[in-house]
Amino acid sequence: LFVADGDDAELRGVLDAIRRERDDTFPALPEGAQRRGEIPREADLALALEVFPGALLARALLVRRPVARGYVTRLVDLLLRGLGARPVARSPR
Repeated sequence: LFVADGDDAELRGVLDAIRRERDDTFPALPEGAQRRGEIPREADLALALEVFPGALLARALLVRRPVARGYVTRLVDLLLRGLGARPVARSPR
């Protein structure tokens, strides 16, 4: 859908609204962590924000495996380590 949106004005409008909402809200968590010093200032948050949904889509659509909580947790941990984040203690679940 996101690739084919150029052919249909109504679909393009809906998808643009989804993109705007994502672009306005999705970066808030890592940017907050960066302001608190949990992620280094030089970390490439824009790239991480592209990699995260890409990995989720690849898992669901290409690999056809479930996107379970454990997978998302491991993915977030991997991205945070790649960004140079300081470890934060987790509360037990």
